Amino acid sequence: MVDSMTQGVSEGIAAPPSRPAQPNLWALFRGTRSDVPPDRFKQTLTEALGGWCRAQAVAIWSAENGATPQLVMDSQVRDGALKGGADEWKAHLELIQRVVTHQKPALVAPHANHFEVTEGVFVNTTDYELMLVPMRLDARRWLIFEVFRSQGSDPQAGQTELGRMAHLCEFPLDYFRGMELRKLAAQSQNSLAREQVLPLLHRGLNVSRTAYRIANEGRQLVGCDRISVLVPRSGRLRMEAISDQDTINYRSNLVQALTRAARQSADDRDGLVYIKSNEARPEWVEELLGHYGADAQPVGLCIAPLQTIARSDAASAQDAQDNAADPPTRMVGVIVLEQFDNPETFPPMLQRLQQVAPHFAAGLENSLEHERVFLLPLWKSLGRVRESMTAARITKSTLLLALLIAAVVALVVVPLELRLKAPGQLRAAERRGVFATEAGVVREVKVQHGDVVDQGEPVLVLENTDLEMSLEHAVALLAEAQEQLKRLQAERETTGLPRDRRIQVSGQIAEVNERIHRLEQQAEKTRRRLEQLTVKAPIDGMITSWYPERGLLNRPVDIGTELLYQIDEDGKWVLELDVPEENAGYLLRRMNELGEDGRIDVTYVLSTHPRRRFRGWIVDVASRTDVEAEEHVVSALVELDPDDLPPLREGAEVTARLHCGEHAAGFVWFREVIEFIHTRVLF
Repeated sequence: MVDSMTQGVSEGIAAPPSRPAQPNLWALFRGTRSDVPPDRFKQTLTEALGGWCRAQAVAIWSAENGATPQLVMDSQVRDGALKGGADEWKAHLELIQRVVTHQKPALVAPHANHFEVTEGVFVNTTDYELMLVPMRLDARRWLIFEVFRSQGSDPQAGQTELGRMAHLCEFPLDYFRGMELRKLAAQSQNSLAREQVLPLLHRGLNVSRTAYRIANEGRQLVGCDRISVLVPRSGRLRMEAISDQDTINYRSNLVQALTRAARQSADDRDGLVYIKSNEARPEWVEELLGHYGADAQPVGLCIAPLQTIARSDAASAQDAQDNAADPPTRMVGVIVLEQFDNPETFPPMLQRLQQVAPHFAAGLENSLEHERVFLLPLWKSLGRVRESMTAARITKSTLLLALLIAAVVALVVVPLELRLKAPGQLRAAERRGVFATEAGVVREVKVQHGDVVDQGEPVLVLENTDLEMSLEHAVALLAEAQEQLKRLQAERETTGLPRDRRIQVSGQIAEVNERIHRLEQQAEKTRRRLEQLTVKAPIDGMITSWYPERGLLNRPVDIGTELLYQIDEDGKWVLELDVPEENAGYLLRRMNELGEDGRIDVTYVLSTHPRRRFRGWIVDVASRTDVEAEEHVVSALVELDPDDLPPLREGAEVTARLHCGEHAAGFVWFREVIEFIHTRVLF
């Protein structure tokens, strides 16, 4: 085709076209061989015709013999070349029809009233020279390529350019033929999809699955970007399915807005349709679009009720049809269509929706009717039992029933030991915290982690400058009082001292003695407090605090602050368990059954030695419930078996099993389910 076009141009034109137009030709050639959008192809075609034919406006018309031509694609025609009004359009459409009848390219001068004996009259009411090339698209339709340009000075050159344009239009003709083939393929694929999907919709008996099938497979049938399906639940419409979404966020503002609009549409029994245009948008559209993102607003939106003829009113429906009236309908759901690009494609989608909507409604109606069957789960179970009770399966069914009965009897009769799980810690029975008995600053730490010390051995030294200054002040006051006492005693012993003065001195001596006594007591008390600044070990044992010097040295402490932790590693060791409150009842009942001489065995493992099991027994259970980590627990004390001692490590985490006697196997295995029924269902 390229060779024939080049040959025609060479024969009719002395000077070849300028080089800058060549890329337009090749771009047009590539565009006709690819699936480019119509807007992009129009731009490429306009550039090519502008370069090769000096086109100022371009139009492509579609026409059948005897029918009014339709404008398929244009550039600068509606608002430029043909803006004279209805009369000019009517005359121009007649010109296009003449060209279709003529079936040959035509070159028409501006304002021409051209007469040809065999073909008729070509009337051009525009100010442009027209180049028209009819091309047969198929057996019934023609495509007319039209170029508007300024009139040339040489009619012979115009005819040559018209022939060149005829060759050039072979390219866009291929493009439109490809579009027709793709449209036929899409229709064929859509028909195949309808043959596969629609039977599934009619056979579906689950409302949710049917709704999702409409949202996903139905989207392919209609051709839109997204479909949402709402079905009546408890008398109100509820969003049931959205294309390509497994779950629905019912708190989403958009979902709630679509649900409100769908309920309004269902109440009015009328659909709502919006297609983006320059006209003012309805109020319901403004409300909905406000919930879309700025870059994700739909250009097409349809909210349509899905209705079927009410089955209960079949007689009245037949009467209504006989009387040419609308039969009574039943609303089974609402479908929402959304399209986010190219609003021109939305009207065909609405037509396809009208074709498949009855099938959507029938599928939903079947599912809803099936869901409303009374005691449906029971009938399904009975149906499955009936299917299994055939002659070929009777032996197998009997065997399975016998095994089921044997299993139930075993669950009731066979005893199993009830073992309750409880977490806990391994602890030394004799353990103490080393506390500060006086406030001060830690100046010396005499022990390290793992040191074994005797009871009363100094472990820490505190410093309290206030106590030291208080002692110095008391000693100074005491010395001053003792010196004053000596002076008064010497004065009283003086010979010839008047009687009144002697009595006065004796009173002063008594006062000074009293003050000396108080100061001595104060100094003694301060010395004892200073002695308590040297903290001593409360028991014989090991220091378990981790790096005490690093955490305590030069640290100020108050009275009662725990400074160190000490355990008697050579003494007795126990387990302290936190039994969950719901298990404590079984433990206490077992202790009452065994009495004072009985013993509840315990098996436990250490987190540091999970493969080895150790033994012990319960020696005491707390009489109150505590809260540990937001869980109610009852503390239990376990004595270790001296012949099966674990590696002794203070605070090691343990997991224990409490042996609480034998119960029926079914109770042991399903105890938590039974307790749930008793506490949450039967209570």
